[in-house]
Amino acid sequence: MTTHLRNVHQWRYGYDLAPSCRLLLLVGCYAGRRYDRRLIAHQQEITMPAKLVAFLWPTPENYARYVAVSDDRMHPTHAAFVAANAPKIEALAARGIIVQRVEFDPDEMAAWCRREFGAVNAEARGAYAATILMQRHESGGQPKH
Repeated sequence: MTTHLRNVHQWRYGYDLAPSCRLLLLVGCYAGRRYDRRLIAHQQEITMPAKLVAFLWPTPENYARYVAVSDDRMHPTHAAFVAANAPKIEALAARGIIVQRVEFDPDEMAAWCRREFGAVNAEARGAYAATILMQRHESGGQPKH
């Protein structure tokens, strides 16, 4: 970020934006995609913890629909999903990374993923989770853990 943009950010929000506080850390870089350019445009307007990962977390009630709308292979049950992902979340937490569980509607997620990525796969779901987290942060709402 240029010095000018940093100063504008400091003036607008009353604090400095550290270079490590970039939303792209949430989902990685999707180079060459329209979504990536939108994230880059937003990264200078918001600040979030530097080590934050958005993680879609289906409920037991909507898990069957989550599996049905996904194009790639998924765990057969919600319990299997939790058992497979709990160690991943614990490992991230042990490294000091905050994992933000994002509750969602599977049909809205599928529509967004197909519109933005053409498929409902891990890459698209990760981007959707980051988008939801970003929108909640911008609106002042705090996502649920």
